[in-house]
This record gives sequence, C-alpha cells and structure tokens, in this order.
Amino acid sequence: MWMTGFDVPSCSTIYLDRPMRNHSLMQTIARANRVFPEKENGLIVDYVGVFRHLEAALAIYAAARDGEQGLEIIRDKSALVGELEEELAELIEFSERWDVELDALARAEGFEFIALRDASVEALLVDDVTRRAYLERSDRVRRLFAAILPDPAGTAHVRIVGVARNLAETIRSLDPAPDLSHISGAVQDLLDRSVGAEEYVIRAAADGADADSLIDLNAIDFDALAARLAGKKRSSAQRLAGQVKARVEGAARRNPTRLDLVERLRKLIDEYNAGSLNVDEMLRRLQSLSRELSEEEQRTVREGLSEPELAVFDLLTKPDPVLSGDERDEVKKVARKLMAHIQDRLVLDWRRKAETREAARGLVKDILDELPDAYDPEVWERKAEIVFNHIFASFHDDGGSVYEEPTPVVSAVESTAGALGSATEGIDIETVTLGVVERIKTDRAFAELVAEQLRGDKAFFAVASEELIAKDETYDVEFKSTARWNLREARKDKRMEDALVKTIAGFLNTDGGTLFIGVGDDGQIIGLAHDLPLVKPANADGLVNWLTTHLINALKHPAVMRTRTRIDQVSDEEVCRIDVARSSVPVTAQMSDGREAFWVRMNNSTRELPEIEVEEYVRDHW
Repeated sequence: MWMTGFDVPSCSTIYLDRPMRNHSLMQTIARANRVFPEKENGLIVDYVGVFRHLEAALAIYAAARDGEQGLEIIRDKSALVGELEEELAELIEFSERWDVELDALARAEGFEFIALRDASVEALLVDDVTRRAYLERSDRVRRLFAAILPDPAGTAHVRIVGVARNLAETIRSLDPAPDLSHISGAVQDLLDRSVGAEEYVIRAAADGADADSLIDLNAIDFDALAARLAGKKRSSAQRLAGQVKARVEGAARRNPTRLDLVERLRKLIDEYNAGSLNVDEMLRRLQSLSRELSEEEQRTVREGLSEPELAVFDLLTKPDPVLSGDERDEVKKVARKLMAHIQDRLVLDWRRKAETREAARGLVKDILDELPDAYDPEVWERKAEIVFNHIFASFHDDGGSVYEEPTPVVSAVESTAGALGSATEGIDIETVTLGVVERIKTDRAFAELVAEQLRGDKAFFAVASEELIAKDETYDVEFKSTARWNLREARKDKRMEDALVKTIAGFLNTDGGTLFIGVGDDGQIIGLAHDLPLVKPANADGLVNWLTTHLINALKHPAVMRTRTRIDQVSDEEVCRIDVARSSVPVTAQMSDGREAFWVRMNNSTRELPEIEVEEYVRDHW
C-alpha cells in the first residue's frame, strides 16, 4: 500500500521502501495493524532496514505502563507458520476423537470424498458442544492460513486446511438462513438493507457445496425420509429442526395464539442439544409438531375465515370466555367486519402518528361493541387491548403486513431465480436476494414494480422518469442541469456539487423525493455529456461511483444507504435519477467549505434551517 492519505478500511500489508522513524513509522505500521473482521494480523515488508528504528518508536508510543508486561507487537512471520502447525495438530487430534480423519479426507477424491465428508459431518454433530468446538478450531486454522499466504510455507497445508473448511461450511449449511420476515416498517428499511453502498447477499452456505433441495414440510413423508437418510440422522435432525422453527415462528407472527408451538419447539431443541433425546425421538417429535401445525393452518378453511380474521377470532375466544355455538358465530361476524373496515384506517405511517393510531384504536373498540353479552366489561377491555396490539404489530407503516410474507420455503438455500419472477409478478421485500437487487439497478420497470408494492402506485419513485419530468419540479421532485459543470461559466464548480448535497439532504430531512441530473429547470433534457468527462471512468458507471463517494463524504454512509441511483434513457439522452427515502434520524450536511448545514424541503425548493430552529424541527418531525 502507498501512504497517500487514503483511509483504506482493511490494509493487511505495508511495504517500507524509504526511511521512517518515530511518529511517522508508528502511524504507518498502525494501518496494517488495524482490526478488521476475518483479519488475523498485518504484514510489514521492510526493504530498507527500517526495523532497527521500530524498537525506539515502540518504546515511545507503545511502552507498557508501570507494573505491566509489554505486549509482543512485532513477530517474525515464521512464528505464524509455527502457530498454524500447532492449531492444525490440535484440530486433527480433536477430530480423531470423533473418528474424523482429516488426512484421509485430504487424500480422497470424487464420490469417495463426498461419502467421507458426509460421515464426518454426521460424527461431528453428536452434540452441540462438539459441533461448536470443531467450528471454532476450524475457523482459527482458516484465519491463520489466510494470514500466512502467499508464503510458500503455507502450501504444505493447503489440502488439509481445505477439507477442514469444507467440513465447517457443510455443517453451517444445515442451519437455516436468518429469518428477517418479522422486520417490517417503512420503505427506508428496504433501502437500508438492499440498496446502498454495501451489497446485501443471500447465498448458498458454501461455495461448491451441493445445494439442498427445497422441502415442503406439509408433504414430508417422515418414514420414507428416515429410510433415505438412515446414515445421516443427526444432520437431518439439525436441518429439519431449523426448517420447522422458521415455519412455526412465521405462523406465530400471523396468529399470536400459536406462540405455544414456538415454546414447545424451543424446549424440544434444548432437550435434544442437552442429550435428553436421541435422534430418532427428535425426528418423531418434529414430525408430530409439523403435522399439528399443518392442521392448525387448515383451520381457516374449517372456520370460514381468512388468516387475519382467524387471528382476531382466536384472540377474542382464547382462552376465555366460554361461548355457545351461536355466540361463536357472532364473534366470527365481528372479526370479519373488523378486518373489512380496519384497512381504511391503516394509512402510510399510521403507527407513527398519534391521530391515525388512535383512530384505529377507536374503530377496534366501536366494532367490538357488537360482541355478545358473554364479554363482561373487564373481559371486553382486555380483549380490545389485545386485538389492537395485534393489529399494531401485524400491519406496517408502509401498507404491508405479516400476512403478505412469501410462501414459506424452509431451506438453508434460497433460489435467486425463483425470487426474481417476472416484471408482472408480485415481489415481497423479504424475498430480496442479490439477484433481485441487481435487477432493481438495471431494470426500470422491475424497480418501479417493487416501489409500487412497497408504497403504492402514488409513491414518487414508483412513477416513471418521463412522467415525473413532465410534471415539473414539485415538493418531492427536483431538476439539476449538471452535477459538477457550471454551464454559465463553462468550468467545474464546487457550487454545483454542493447543490446536489443540499437537495438530497433536504429530501432526507423531510419526506423523501427524487433528484434528476441532466434535466434543466424548465424540464428540458440536457443529458450527462457535460459531467461524464469529469469522472473516471468517463461513463455512466463512473458518474454513479463519483456520486456515491461524494455523498458519503458529505452525508455519511447511513444517509447514503437511503438513496438509490440509476441511469435512465429519456428522449434519447441519458439522465441520472436519485431516489431518496425519508431518513429516520436528522441528517447534517458537510458542505465543500467545511461548514455544516441542516437542509429541508419547503414547497418546491430546499432551504437551510436556522440553527435556532433545528431542535424544534427535529422534535416535531421525528
């Protein structure tokens, strides 16, 4: 790495080819010593004998306090090789306790390797303690090996490290992918997770590993499964427990009266991990729980209610009061009426605003007044509060709900192709994969479809660029002729760059909006020809990259992750479109002259809020 002042987040190697000492030397080697995920160490390559000055620098800047023992900060790389060999020997010894021979795996190939690998995974899943211990040791070996490369000393261990890593990845692939479907909220949550400076990836658990088939738990033949996987019961139990857990938790989110199923599954997994249950009994109980859940999910048909209506009905009837058949029918009518009318009150951001929140609470109480006389005042008040709390938790500010989750797919591997669908099909935010994100960036129709389903067809970023430009500048739409070039003075101008920061900060601090670059104030299409020569590479990708970096410097990463930039073709010219979501926290902009400013949108312009008024605005807006 060159010491040019660029603050690279993760630097592993520094090459020293000129004399340094004292503070400059310590500052330089500190770059390689910075902690970073998956980073074991930093490497200093000394070409000019700087090391002789290092002891003096350490004595000044890294000396131990009185009574403390000094740390061994600098070591020869050969020490890492010895440490790797020790860790590898411990891993091999640990594996052999469970009849797992890493040397034999390293020599095996093809189907023989697959058979040995599967048998080894089965052995290491004897209990949760053994599983975790192997994974920790394997990760330690992998990090040390990566730290040594590309030193030739590491090549002697490449095969055995490879099989140790393959075993660890296969074990991890048995765990289901984290379920984020309970995370809901406004559209900025999508922008935070899926479209930003950092990519969002859902991927197969191990490169090169066989992808597991998707499993429909409703149709599992557990007897046939037990016969087919007779030699791999532990890994099967591990996988199925995770899959049943995902399904049970999803059912409980849709209907809180099913929380007992979640608790029963948790106890079942705890007992299995503690060794109280053998693998056969674990599979039998998973089978029973899965069938019970399937029967529970069929109640919507038997009761003649939709899933949201059934949840309200269950909350009103379980565990009390005791009702006759006619009274139960009356409660069903109330549940249907409530869910038919409540949607009108669940407007955008309804949970954030006291007025809309209390309007929804009032509607719940008005309709529950029609419950039969079996509900005395104390029971009625308790049930009304329970039903409103369920609606508050289940119906989100952006118009979505827990009842719109994708069809459950209980597998550790998601299908990117299945998540993409076609541009005319619905897509749920919780199924977004890397493939979907990439398609959003390149497929305008698809991006608008996602936006429309998240915020409705009136959302500003669900509208085609041509349509937005035709309507002129508004509260949530702004035009800029250029990003960097001053058309009047025919030169690059920081004021143009500040204007972008100003507008985007204003959108963030108000209600979001869309900024077009390459469109004049009068709506005339100018294009990007003036700006492209000022970025590297001199094309649309270069402009987007420059914009991202410029905005990060001015607004910081969290704010920029609420924006989405793309290039659209309008009237045979390219324009840059930046969609900006409302920020959940105040955003202060750093302008090119170094001062900080707080911008907001007022009608069709962006204004700086006086410092004396910022606190009041923040208190009122957030």
